[in-house]
Amino acid sequence: LLICMHFSSAGCDGYNTKVCGGLNMILLWEMFFVTVLIYLVVLIPFSVFFYEADDGTLMGGPKQSRLKNALIWQSVVTFIVSIIFTVFFFLLSTTDIPVKEYDAPSLSGSAVFYTDDYTLVDPNMAFSKSMLDGLSLLDVVTNLRVVELDVSHIEIQVNVITFFTAFLCFSGWLVFCIFGGVGLASIPIDL
Repeated sequence: LLICMHFSSAGCDGYNTKVCGGLNMILLWEMFFVTVLIYLVVLIPFSVFFYEADDGTLMGGPKQSRLKNALIWQSVVTFIVSIIFTVFFFLLSTTDIPVKEYDAPSLSGSAVFYTDDYTLVDPNMAFSKSMLDGLSLLDVVTNLRVVELDVSHIEIQVNVITFFTAFLCFSGWLVFCIFGGVGLASIPIDL
């Protein structure tokens, strides 16, 4: 349902917010992915630890708290996952975006240029759509003078939530590729 809401509210968080209610979809998606992170790191492991905890009464020993046992193991899991996320965030949280640069002459400094019917036009006048259709002689000449420069890279720091989302997707994909073929045959009968 979140995807449907995204398409109906796309682009409405900046201006004209009366049309779609002004939902900030970027924030909503980030909240959704943080919720997934909380489920994977906190709720699911805690539920498993609480279910598997032994209260000690089966073997006649002193009664132990299942909640305390589950919280101890949950704190261990949270500590290990936070260390892994922190290390990977500091090592892999930048992205290099390749950018191909071109060097071309500017038309703004020229006194005149040609349209489709080779009439002279002042560069400061407003264009109509018919003037922009097709290539004029000057456009062809300008295109011949375009020089391709080397590919450069822009290095950008990735947002924490975006990084954790990508890291969870990659690690989940990897785990699914390894264990996806196991299927229901591996589930114990007594669960």
